[in-house]
Amino acid sequence: MKLDPETPLGDLLAAIPSSSQVLRRLGIATDGSKEKSLHQACQDSGIALEDFLRAMDEVDWEEEGHSGAKK
Repeated sequence: MKLDPETPLGDLLAAIPSSSQVLRRLGIATDGSKEKSLHQACQDSGIALEDFLRAMDEVDWEEEGHSGAKK
């Protein structure tokens, strides 16, 4: 999955389930905001999108069943 600032949180969570752990760890709220873009969710939580993307680099992609996130 290509991570894009406009990707809806619901799409991100469906495609990369472990992203919920990253979002939670950074304090990015997901409850009731599945239609919100990744950029907006980060902004609302006071987290730089770049910080989220860096944290996503730590996801175990082998365990996730993907070859890696495309940014």
